[in-house]
Amino acid sequence: MNASIAAEEKRKSRLIFWLSNIVYIVFICFVIIFSLINPQFLTLNNIVSLLKQSSVWMLVSTGMGLVILTGGMDMSIGMNMLLSAAIMWLTNSLGVPFWASIVICILVGMIIGFINGLMATYLDIYPLLPTLATMYVAKGIGCIITGGGNRIVPDQLKGLVNTDIGAFPIHIFIAILVVIIVQIFLSKTEIGRQIYAIGDNPKTASEKGISALKIKLIAYISCGLICAFAALVSVAQVGAVT
Repeated sequence: MNASIAAEEKRKSRLIFWLSNIVYIVFICFVIIFSLINPQFLTLNNIVSLLKQSSVWMLVSTGMGLVILTGGMDMSIGMNMLLSAAIMWLTNSLGVPFWASIVICILVGMIIGFINGLMATYLDIYPLLPTLATMYVAKGIGCIITGGGNRIVPDQLKGLVNTDIGAFPIHIFIAILVVIIVQIFLSKTEIGRQIYAIGDNPKTASEKGISALKIKLIAYISCGLICAFAALVSVAQVGAVT
């Protein structure tokens, strides 16, 4: 009897391991397959190129992950990036110092996140719809600021973000650092655990004294903050707000 129970526990343990690590396993399988198909896949130049292209999406998906963990959704992240970058360009072109325009860019991203967080908490509809509205508002304002064309960003930004550390541009390290910080925040802090609790069972979390408003605001504001960083990286790579 004990042997059968132990065997069942081992089987469950193996199943939990595979389910918990399926993403990493699939990723490793893809790397192996692509390496066999094309020997150039694992070369340093290709790895650097892939990381360059994915750094912005690493940032954006990390911010979105925080929102999704609360049971929410943010459709405005792309236009948050546009508006944050457009206002950074506008303020700098009006004579605001470079570093001040960067701070303003970050604040704009956080304000959009704050608005989304309020709507996600107080409106009795799924957050996809109000954040879709935010998306169109941000897009409209961003297009008014840029006139629908390309606006060249300051050289300081391009130099700052495109600086290399060894063979890798610094923005790759920025993206990886943000991912690590968010992971530590979620796994090691009380607020991080409360984010999981709100997304898993809002009613039970509320009964335990967890404020849904506070936690959702933190998640959406953090998403907006990370989107602003992603906007800076993206426009620095391209050289313009597009």
